[in-house]
Amino acid sequence: MNLHETAMGQRFFNVQLPALINTLKDIAAALSRPAPSAISFPADQHFLTSLYYGEYEADVFKPDKRLAPFNQAVQQKEKALLPLLSNEASIAFEQYQAAVQCRNSTVLEQAYASGYRTAVQMFAAGLGPQPPVPEHGETSYEKSSIN
Repeated sequence: MNLHETAMGQRFFNVQLPALINTLKDIAAALSRPAPSAISFPADQHFLTSLYYGEYEADVFKPDKRLAPFNQAVQQKEKALLPLLSNEASIAFEQYQAAVQCRNSTVLEQAYASGYRTAVQMFAAGLGPQPPVPEHGETSYEKSSIN
């Protein structure tokens, strides 16, 4: 006797197999739809491409309207200071400003690299197995040193 001729075979082919096919269709349909994001933020479609080709510019390097009053104050103070300086002091002051700008640029690059590394580490840490959550009042260090 063949499987399709038995009562269990009839049930399998007429009930269970169609239900299995419908379930697989539902799974395929669900996987073809984009899942809603747990965090909503404006996504740039070209972010990864720009980042890969070195064309991405972090917000810290873009003009910001909030800096305008500070920039104005600095310019006013500089205009008031320069007439008070001798020619030699003016040259020394400009050299000082150039050195400060180089230092600040390096600090910004360091901050960007640190933030990028931190973001990548956070992403990678989220992909791996998570350590157990410490009990109230217990640090994860204390828990690992006990074991």
